[in-house]
Amino acid sequence: MRSFSMIEFANRSEKVLDAADEAPVAIQHGGEPRFVLMSVARFEHLVKIQDMRRHEED
Repeated sequence: MRSFSMIEFANRSEKVLDAADEAPVAIQHGGEPRFVLMSVARFEHLVKIQDMRRHEED
């Protein structure tokens, strides 16, 4: 997973958002991953997979 610092995110947000549109990216704070940024489509896909797994367990 690609990662960017909070400063990079603040200063180069368009580049970070373009990267997040392709695949999730980590946003680091204090040198440690703190947040994950991803497209809505990717997030909805992950939620759908999680819901399908829950239904399989029932």
